Amino acid sequence: MIQLQRKGRGGKEVTVVTGLTLNGMEMLALLQELKSALGCGGTLKQQQLELQGNRIDAIKSALNSRGIIAKVSGV
Repeated sequence: MIQLQRKGRGGKEVTVVTGLTLNGMEMLALLQELKSALGCGGTLKQQQLELQGNRIDAIKSALNSRGIIAKVSGV
């Protein structure tokens, strides 16, 4: 699931990707690929990817190109 969050982040937008069935190393590799492709910062927290900014469309298309189906929530 892909969500845009602002609450508790000082008004800054963060795109959060949850529910991926990947192990820790695969999640880190995916995070690095997304950060590089999107030109943004990000981190892995509690089995969820957090990328800076509103990147919902770009992340969805990047995940779909890798064969990962992601649902967008709250938009």
